[in-house]
Amino acid sequence: MRLLPKVLLTLISVAVCGLMTSVSRSENIVQEWSGVNTPPPPELKSVTVDPRTTALLMLDFMNQSCGQRPRCVASLPAVQKFLAEARSKGATVVHSIVNDNRRHSERGRRCTKRSLGSVGGSTSS
Repeated sequence: MRLLPKVLLTLISVAVCGLMTSVSRSENIVQEWSGVNTPPPPELKSVTVDPRTTALLMLDFMNQSCGQRPRCVASLPAVQKFLAEARSKGATVVHSIVNDNRRHSERGRRCTKRSLGSVGGSTSS
């Protein structure tokens, strides 16, 4: 098994466990809302990414979530440009699509292009 799937599985497991722990502490978040302390925003820095060891995760770009939020729809041209650049450099791209009961015989670039192109009516590639 490659390292990337192991790392992703570990991160998902930790997130689920953390969510389950936080849910069990209180009846609901509204009761603790005034006591929630948010961290400061992170400092933005330039980074160098090695496409051989990096995956770009393209998640939830669909009408049911992104298509209902204007800021998400407005970000799609930049996201599509970033996706094209990652692919041109050979990075692994992991994406989610909605199973709309149509047969998805295309993989990778075509599925993501179709999914991104359908959000908010955008058709640019």
